[in-house]
Amino acid sequence: MLMLLLQIFLILLAAFLTGAALACLLKRVILGEPVAEAVPVREAAAPAKTVTTPPAKVAEPSSPNVDRFGRALSGSPVPAAAVISKPSAPVVEVQPPAPAPRPAASPTSAASEVTVAKPAPAPVQT
Repeated sequence: MLMLLLQIFLILLAAFLTGAALACLLKRVILGEPVAEAVPVREAAAPAKTVTTPPAKVAEPSSPNVDRFGRALSGSPVPAAAVISKPSAPVVEVQPPAPAPRPAASPTSAASEVTVAKPAPAPVQT
């Protein structure tokens, strides 16, 4: 079984590569490929002069939240608006007690309520 899978894989690979090569060949025949013209070799040019540009100005933050990463790295305190207060005492949720389950009915009282019908008399053969 393994040999069959290997053969199938190799046949599919060969078919794919043959189809790709044939498609490229037909494309060149139909569309034609322009021949690249020879470019004359020039002498080495002098290196370009380096141009120095002044450093770009850094934009000032428009809101205090823009610099939050800088504040975190510098260790400066957080603005008062972002302070989260902790509760002074723990919060305890009080729920009403669950109702007590009713006791199950006793088996003796359930048996007394059941009535059993008398069987019908048997037919008489004559």
